[in-house]
Amino acid sequence: MSIISLFIWNNIPKEDYLWMFIMCLLSASSHFMMVKTLQIAEAFVIQPFSYLQLVFGSIIGVTIFSESINSMVVLGVIVVIGSGLFTTWREYKKKYNI
Repeated sequence: MSIISLFIWNNIPKEDYLWMFIMCLLSASSHFMMVKTLQIAEAFVIQPFSYLQLVFGSIIGVTIFSESINSMVVLGVIVVIGSGLFTTWREYKKKYNI
């Protein structure tokens, strides 16, 4: 907590405690599952699935928060997904000596 937040601090409303608890449970369980997944498979195999966050985040932003997707967002998504897929392809080639 920074010194500035002492002057603007608001307590969490009691009706939000349940949502905070749910968020904590979901975050902890997703982190646990990611650790277990990384114990079983290599990171370059799992990484492309994490790009689904971009898809779901965009869908939630457009449908719930009425955001718009412009060309710079699309370009950024293409760069991020392209670089991840390139890294996956490179590691696959390195692992199997292709």
